[in-house]
Amino acid sequence: MSEAIVVTPSFPKKLEQEGACLTTNQMPFASKAIAWLVLFAGILLSFQLIGAVEPLTFGSAHILAVVLGAFAYLIFTVVHGFLVDRHNWALQRAAREKSRPFTFRFGPEGFEIDARNSRTDYGWDAIDEVAALTGGTGVRVGVFVYPVADADLPEGMSSEDFRAQLDEWRGA
Repeated sequence: MSEAIVVTPSFPKKLEQEGACLTTNQMPFASKAIAWLVLFAGILLSFQLIGAVEPLTFGSAHILAVVLGAFAYLIFTVVHGFLVDRHNWALQRAAREKSRPFTFRFGPEGFEIDARNSRTDYGWDAIDEVAALTGGTGVRVGVFVYPVADADLPEGMSSEDFRAQLDEWRGA
């Protein structure tokens, strides 16, 4: 097949999460503050528990303090990670909404992204990977994965045929 495949991606949330784009934008201060408050609350709670249990532990309170501090840091890491992920997804969705409508064009010469506010052309040598995702295909360029849902493919084209065609063009 030498004719181009043009796709208007719908970016289903599940597919988008599986082929998540990476971002370097910073999380807002309020979210960082919440994560740090959780850490400090855990540390203060561990001090309170140590003060209450120390007379009963016959000197082994330091081990308990280390365990409680590690647990507080674990909770901090989980809360901070959740807030960072949530922030990054919101940034990506907002940027994508500003750029709609999108079109992906795949052809013998490469991969093009045409959006309302930008146009990007990639030669096949820039495409690092074409991967099967649940319900679609991911086209990876560096740290970015562009998801193409099976439902967005041209009528009569399966995701296996789509990936095979992309791999053929990549290998040419």
